Amino acid sequence: MFNGQEYTFKGLGEFVIVRLSSGKGANVFTLQGQTEKRENGYGNTTALIRLAAFYQGTLKVEWRISENRKDLLALVDDKQVEFKKNVMYFSQNSFSLLKIEEKRIAIVYSCGLQVSVGMGEGAILQAVVLLPQTFLHKTLGLLGSWSSRKDDGITQSNGLVLSFPENVLPNEENLYNFGLSWVVPAPESLLVSKQSVEIRKAFKPTFTSALLTTAAPTALRDANETCSGLIQCVHDYLMSNSSAVGRQTAKAFNDFKQMVTLY
Repeated sequence: MFNGQEYTFKGLGEFVIVRLSSGKGANVFTLQGQTEKRENGYGNTTALIRLAAFYQGTLKVEWRISENRKDLLALVDDKQVEFKKNVMYFSQNSFSLLKIEEKRIAIVYSCGLQVSVGMGEGAILQAVVLLPQTFLHKTLGLLGSWSSRKDDGITQSNGLVLSFPENVLPNEENLYNFGLSWVVPAPESLLVSKQSVEIRKAFKPTFTSALLTTAAPTALRDANETCSGLIQCVHDYLMSNSSAVGRQTAKAFNDFKQMVTLY
C-alpha cells in the first residue's frame, strides 16, 4: 500500500486499484484491475490478468494477456499498440507508452504519474504505481490512502476508515470485505469484462492461514526452502505448484522493498 503496509487480497472480479482526486475532490485518474480464478488441489486463489488506466482528458490505456497467454499487449482506446520503437508518444493526450522490456510496458503522464505493468510466469500481471507528491492525501482504492500516517490507509469505498491498534493490520480474512468494497460498479468499468456477477459473488478464496495448514508437509518444506520463508512466495509457490512463480513473487517483493527504500 502507499503507506507502506502489506496485505493480501484475493477477490474475484474488477476492482479499483487506485483512484486519484483533484484538490477540489473530483476524480482525475483511475486504475482498475481484473482477476481470474486459479485453483489446484489446495484451494482457490486469483491472478491479475487485465489492467486499465484512465486520466481525465486523455485516452484509456489497457494492458492484457494475449489469447495464447504468452505475450503482454497494450491497447489505447481499445486499439492494440504495435511498438515500432520502444517509446510511443501520444502528444495530444500528454502521455507516453514505454516498452521497457519484452513483457513490461509503462505509461508516463505529463503530471509525473507512472504505471508500469509486467507479465511474468504463470501469465500473471504485476503493476507498480509511482505518484508525484501532488497526490499526497488524494488516493483511494486497494492501494489505500497515501499520507504520512499508517493508521488511515484502509479506507473502504463508502469512506469508512478501518482502525487497527499499533499499526498492525487485521488478518487477511478480516480485510477481505475491505477489498470487496472496491469492486467496480458496472457503469464505471473501464474493462467491460464478461465475468458473471453470480460467479464473482459466490467465489470463496482459500486464505493463506488455511493453505498453510492443509498443504502437504513435503510441499510446504520445499516451498519454504525455495522462498527462504517469505510467506508471499510460499503462498504463490503452493497455489501455482511452481517454484518459478514463487521465486518471481519473491523477486517482485524484494524489488519493491528496495524501491521503497530508495524513495
